[in-house]
Amino acid sequence: MTSDLDAFVEHWLYDIERILKSRQNELRENLPSADKEAAKRAMSEIEKIESWLKPSTESEAAKEKLQRIRAVLEDGSDSPEKRLQAIHDLSRSARKTRGRPRDKTGPYAIRALTLSLATDKSWRQIALEVKGCDDPHPEGLSCEKCKEAVRNAVNRLQEFLRRIGGNPKFPSHKELSRMSKAQLDALLRSQ
Repeated sequence: MTSDLDAFVEHWLYDIERILKSRQNELRENLPSADKEAAKRAMSEIEKIESWLKPSTESEAAKEKLQRIRAVLEDGSDSPEKRLQAIHDLSRSARKTRGRPRDKTGPYAIRALTLSLATDKSWRQIALEVKGCDDPHPEGLSCEKCKEAVRNAVNRLQEFLRRIGGNPKFPSHKELSRMSKAQLDALLRSQ
């Protein structure tokens, strides 16, 4: 029974991927059509969420940019000046958008944050589980460098979640295990 309860709690309270997908679906369903600026902000947020869920590699991003430039060149509906400006804007957008993982640890951040919230595992255990380590310690832990890389990626993800309003407000598994029955009852009543 406890493992079923743990799985339920992990899925509904701590599953960061589910939280991100839920927010993304909510934004898609409520895209304002009349207010173009609000629709643009919503689409930007949807793209940022997508960058966490499915981070693209540099070669994928370059291919996508090239396809967009080709589409602008082939589109004859705008004036040559507007097409040239669009190509210029696309070529300048080489920097990654905000919210996109900055390094190779980003893809591991979602699972690492979920494990951090749902388990009692240390950051070194989590890093080894989600990312692996080139220099693991004999105790079954990652090295300090891998631990910090994963923890920094999780911090960036948490900041992003705070900005979009998707940060889990329920205490982590570690915090729950330290609470008394009275504290747990009070917490459940407040939800």
